[in-house]
Amino acid sequence: MNPQVKPVLVFVESTQESLKPTEMEPGQILFLSKSDVEGCLSMKDVLDVVEEVFRLNGEGKVIQPPKTYLGEGMRFIVSMPCAIAPMGPGLKWISLNIDNPKKNIPLLTGVVALSDRETFRPLCVMMEGGIITSLRTAGHAGVAAKYLAKRDSSKLAIIGCGQERRTHLKAMNELFDLDLVNACDIRNEALTQYVREMGHQLGLKIVAAESPKDAVESADIVCMVTTSTKPVVFDEWISPGCFVAGTQLFYDLESQAKQDR
Repeated sequence: MNPQVKPVLVFVESTQESLKPTEMEPGQILFLSKSDVEGCLSMKDVLDVVEEVFRLNGEGKVIQPPKTYLGEGMRFIVSMPCAIAPMGPGLKWISLNIDNPKKNIPLLTGVVALSDRETFRPLCVMMEGGIITSLRTAGHAGVAAKYLAKRDSSKLAIIGCGQERRTHLKAMNELFDLDLVNACDIRNEALTQYVREMGHQLGLKIVAAESPKDAVESADIVCMVTTSTKPVVFDEWISPGCFVAGTQLFYDLESQAKQDR
């Protein structure tokens, strides 16, 4: 390390204030908490950026090497480097452990590091990469629904009230005029909390469905945000024209849905 350069950690206290690369001294790194990220990114921002990156990827302007995994099954850490031509390079170091929720620890945890696109020096570390994953995953589902779901979709089903539940609902609510949300989870406590919390936050009618079948039968859009490795929703329950977003490699959908992915 250059002895003339002293690393400085810059913490931002959940405000809109930020440091631009040109304003940062050598060695300064901006650290953002989960609340910082949530406070400066709206769901519209997420959807716009995700769609733009899809476009850039189609134009060959995204470099994304293969992921590197440590661990196996539903207990692993993965390193995900990426560089986008007009934006710069970054790295997500994310872990998933199916046992974490039992210990009152989020299923997904990790960090995201961003570097300057010209000098490549580290600029920013987001201390809770799980929220970035949740936002990005919901953004993918939202952009797909924007082009594939019925434009007058008004009934949404959320299957699984875990970490992805909030962002997927916010994404669909940003894009569609929802008049009913059916939510379902095997954990009654998580389901009850979700119905109460998100109904109040978004002003939506959210109903606790008794079963996945009850939740999806009349839905225009279904968001599968479970951690199940076995089907919990089956083809015959899905109405014609219904859009289904799967986040679990479609493991939690009946076999025909897997064939159609």
